Amino acid sequence: MREIEALVAYTTVLPYARPNGVVVVGHSAGGWATVAYDSRPHPKVVAMVSMAGGRGGHYHEVAHDNCRPDQLERAAGIYGATATTPMLWIYAANDSFFSPEIAAAMYAAFTQAGGKAEFDQLPVFGSDGHMLFNRNGGSAIWGPLVARYLAERLGGS
Repeated sequence: MREIEALVAYTTVLPYARPNGVVVVGHSAGGWATVAYDSRPHPKVVAMVSMAGGRGGHYHEVAHDNCRPDQLERAAGIYGATATTPMLWIYAANDSFFSPEIAAAMYAAFTQAGGKAEFDQLPVFGSDGHMLFNRNGGSAIWGPLVARYLAERLGGS
């Protein structure tokens, strides 16, 4: 989270950047950090996207094995209790790090604790849906979801 905070602080003072209206997007551990960051004050940020967010996947280098999904769910509830920015969470059905069950449990804990998020569980993507964000063809799938979310959050600006 401190890294995101430092990046927001740095980029918002650049002469060519807007000082407010920041969009934070993270993938995998970065997506999870984005969820955590939402739980802290972030006055310059207006939108946050978590793509396949989580930690602990591929436990002992084994696909479809997460070391502590119960702790991810618990942490999501803690983050949701103080989250302030409505988020967009995107996962694919064949994510080898965070199964649909794990992703749905995190989302439920986050929103039941008060966090606001749209959850999109997308169909199978390639051989591992965890790579939806950064593989060829992925942006054609998640791009429209992100564009719609940003239009809602930024008011068409």
